[in-house]
This record gives sequence, C-alpha cells and structure tokens, in this order.
Amino acid sequence: MSDPGWHRPASVAEAVAMRRALGPAARYFAGGTALQLGWPDGRADHPVIDLGRLSGGPDVAAAQDRLTISA
Repeated sequence: MSDPGWHRPASVAEAVAMRRALGPAARYFAGGTALQLGWPDGRADHPVIDLGRLSGGPDVAAAQDRLTISA
C-alpha cells in the first residue's frame, strides 16, 4: 500500500485549501481514534489533514466545505 500523505496545515484557511486540492478522499483528522480504527495495517489509505497544529483550541469553524470541529 502506498502512503497517501499526512498533511499538517497551520491555519483553518490552509486546511480548507488542502482539502480542495487533495479531493474528496481526504479526511480531516482531529484526535482520530475512530478514524484510525478503520485503517488497514494501522495506516491511512487516504490523504489525512491533521488539524492538531491549528491554534485556538478545539473550536475550528469555516463555512464553505463544512469544516466544523469541536469537542
């Protein structure tokens, strides 16, 4: 299996731009326990956009492309 890539944006705007560039297979990742359980061989089989570097706590936001994460 090839590694589809792990991406770490520095801002919400960059995360949204990455998602647009990577396409619909890309998944936002924030914590990710449930997401990781579905990975074959413990690795993602799709591009991952890791939101861990975003400042401002768990509230993320954005309107277009529905990037809303909080918990």
